[in-house]
Amino acid sequence: MCNQSGLCTSCSSDDHRVIDVSTSRCIAMPGFFDNQTTVSVPCPVNCRTCKSSTLCTSCTNATFLDPNGFCSATCSPRYYPNTGLSICQSCPYDCYTCDGYGNCLSCNDTIDNRMMDKGTRRCIPIKGYFQNIDANTTKLSPIQISLICPNGCKSCNSLTACTACLDNYALGTIGKISLCYKECPDRFYTNR
Repeated sequence: MCNQSGLCTSCSSDDHRVIDVSTSRCIAMPGFFDNQTTVSVPCPVNCRTCKSSTLCTSCTNATFLDPNGFCSATCSPRYYPNTGLSICQSCPYDCYTCDGYGNCLSCNDTIDNRMMDKGTRRCIPIKGYFQNIDANTTKLSPIQISLICPNGCKSCNSLTACTACLDNYALGTIGKISLCYKECPDRFYTNR
């Protein structure tokens, strides 16, 4: 019920609305969202508040809001449950799963091509892969953080910097490029 100036004095609980004391307007009660009609619509399961019938903005106790706007009891890989904020928070870039202190709990060797370094508790590239750095910003590439070394390289620092070669390959440096060759390029010879 509203007065002549448009300020609400009461709202219908049947419509799932309550008075917002700061604006004196009827708003959706917790667990419902305002669909711009006179009746509020229920939020998805485990949502405390939401912006639609499919997207949560906060979660009920013991559930966590994920980046896709869903509330669940667990977080998907690459996220950990932040109990203080009730959200799924991003793990460090290299972790497949992590704790709330930034320590990797597991790595993904098939998708990310990374393994656990027990000393640092971080995920490092597996043998034959290197850490992908964006040369323009010197930041890690968010798209693919471990890339395979060039053909013939046992280890490398980039696509143009082999540091060791597989058997039957020789390391050759031309300018700033160091690659492993099965046969020496023209005008070069094997130094044994």
